[in-house]
Amino acid sequence: MKIKVSVSQYDVSTTADHSIDKLIKIAQQAHAEGVQLLVTPETSIGMLSDVKASGVNYLSELKKIAQDNNLFLSTSFYIKDGSNYFSGVI
Repeated sequence: MKIKVSVSQYDVSTTADHSIDKLIKIAQQAHAEGVQLLVTPETSIGMLSDVKASGVNYLSELKKIAQDNNLFLSTSFYIKDGSNYFSGVI
């Protein structure tokens, strides 16, 4: 079985919200080109300090981007567990 993979390397935005907007556009473009697996930078939704400042768990947003664009998304993100943050990978 063959799948089309895109490995993206791009300048990550300075805020998590702008990063999500940029990731949505990249996922839409990848979908339009028939990509089934999109690999993005490990900081595609910002650095840990950005995520701490927003207090948002971005897993549901990342899932939505993948589902809306009918592709698998490979990236990392930070998960808050109590007062600690852990790096997650989807």
